[in-house]
Amino acid sequence: MWSPGTSSLCTLGWKPSLALMAILGFLMMAELTSSSPAHPALNLENMSSAELEELANQLAAQELEASSHQSTQHQPDLAGSSLFSASAGSLGTSSSSHALNTAHTVISECVTISMDEGVFHYKSRGTGDQVCGLYLVADPDKTIVISLHYLDVDCHRRGLISIVDGWELNGEVFPSVEDHEKSFASRFHEMCGLEMTGSEQTFVSSQNAALIQYRIPVSGQGFSIRVQHVHNPRPCNILVQDTEGAYTLENYGRHVNCTLTTLFDAKVRILYMSTGQHVSPTQVKYSRKRIQKREIIYKCGKMGLEDYVQIGGSSGLDSSKMQVVDEFCGHSPMPNLRRTTIFCGMTTVRLVSSGKYHNKVTVEVRKADFDDIPSANYVCGV
Repeated sequence: MWSPGTSSLCTLGWKPSLALMAILGFLMMAELTSSSPAHPALNLENMSSAELEELANQLAAQELEASSHQSTQHQPDLAGSSLFSASAGSLGTSSSSHALNTAHTVISECVTISMDEGVFHYKSRGTGDQVCGLYLVADPDKTIVISLHYLDVDCHRRGLISIVDGWELNGEVFPSVEDHEKSFASRFHEMCGLEMTGSEQTFVSSQNAALIQYRIPVSGQGFSIRVQHVHNPRPCNILVQDTEGAYTLENYGRHVNCTLTTLFDAKVRILYMSTGQHVSPTQVKYSRKRIQKREIIYKCGKMGLEDYVQIGGSSGLDSSKMQVVDEFCGHSPMPNLRRTTIFCGMTTVRLVSSGKYHNKVTVEVRKADFDDIPSANYVCGV
């Protein structure tokens, strides 16, 4: 019997290659979903894969309605999970103020990345123990709402679906354990069985990234979910899919770390920074030498300061494993800092906060190209 939060599908055998990570970054720039015309309520259980794909092209802007509810092999009680709510009503005004997107998409690839809203359907062709993933990402100031419409996954045949608060790849997660307010186990909700629900069970991500991992060995079985993007008034962790732009990380006085991670090599420049206490030469000492008064201080962590900004890179999603290239703290509305250029596949800006101060940093992120390599501050593997 599967229980929520005890393990992720990655630990059950999914270990994509580093080449796949590069493919993920490339696919982030593509629109992978399609819209379709109207159709009444769907019965996915008796449809073949070919029929389902043909139907997807005929579907229109209409809510998918499940007419019955039954449960055989029902596994963990979803109502008891902190990640799930009894109905979409728990979203408050966010669901009512957001236009309902009813585009329908059939998932045909094992690894799919989508920046779109709508209804996603998957029906297994009998793939054995293959573990696949639907990677979801929204705008930086949005969270992702996942509503379960339909589930048919045989528990006794090692079938499993896992909804993840964040992304997971190669055993690493975004946001990292150190940068997320929830415990690691509570960010995974695993389930199997047969569900056709009228009252949807709903998962809300903590940031603009979420993941559906699934292993469905039995041909003809599958699932259907609705994806919506809702406004996040206090974004902390951000996964960046755009090649350039200005982004703000802010702790709002909380004892949390906020992280921005790009899925590409990047050039980062700090546009605004306010971290920690305004310090003077008499307040900060390092190696028995007084630090000269200045608005920006370097290597703050080594000085014993608890609030600072780190810029670094890694080949994986876990920011706690990144190579720190630059570290700053202090206060300046227009800091005259050079760009930090990193070639690691993934670039991270991390705002570390003790909870004693209201910290905020705004950074400019641009995509680094081949011509930037000679002046790069750090290149992974070199």
